[in-house]
Amino acid sequence: MARADAYCYQSDNPDHVHLDLEIYRTVWREASALRDSGALVLEAGKIKCPVISFQGEYDSQSADGVEKSLSKHVKIFNMVRLEKCGHTPWIEKYAKDNFFRMLKDELRS
Repeated sequence: MARADAYCYQSDNPDHVHLDLEIYRTVWREASALRDSGALVLEAGKIKCPVISFQGEYDSQSADGVEKSLSKHVKIFNMVRLEKCGHTPWIEKYAKDNFFRMLKDELRS
């Protein structure tokens, strides 16, 4: 899945995550229903802290849709678009270093 959703998957990534398909299906079924009903984005309106979304230009999730939806509901929202990047910037060859640098900068501020 990681390779399919990446722009340039870095196969030498030492991090390994065990995926449990049944847990994924259960959680996604609930999350999908909340998203389809509009309840999920309304919950986002309750967030009081600043929110930043790092979005790869080649992410299968629409950056425009995420930005449009969250910027309406989250008081302090910022979208950062990453070049040559899919859904997982922390394991992508061209985006990884830039992603971690920007993330550290955000956490410091």
